[in-house]
Amino acid sequence: MDFCLVFMRLRIFARMDTLSGRLEELMRKHGFKSQSQLARRAKVPQSTVHRILQRDDYSPSVSTLKRLANVFGVSLTWLADGRGPVRLYVAEEGADYGDVAAHAAVVDDRLDEAMSILARMDDTDRGHVLAVLRLIDGKTSRR
Repeated sequence: MDFCLVFMRLRIFARMDTLSGRLEELMRKHGFKSQSQLARRAKVPQSTVHRILQRDDYSPSVSTLKRLANVFGVSLTWLADGRGPVRLYVAEEGADYGDVAAHAAVVDDRLDEAMSILARMDDTDRGHVLAVLRLIDGKTSRR
């Protein structure tokens, strides 16, 4: 593999380690040319987007993070903390998520809570939870 390509991938990976890096990469990937453009789309103040991108110590509100996550179709947990699944539903480039985003926010909250609980469990307990989920899934599949 070409050294330049490896270096670029490492830079992108390093940037994804922070909220500002994840947001910057999402903006680039989705073609946002300015902070103002993203702010208008997410219905948040441009100054908030600026603070997120410029200040590592800035902690935006959960509602702001939800709005930003919905614009890009990514999970709230991943955007805020870099943990969990990046996407909770299939997103198309340039798609307007509309009602899907509102539904995904509810699903996102439930999955975030479940992921948080699972993260605190040891491997044996996670196995037990998975077994219960499989039982439940089997019951709903037979209906």
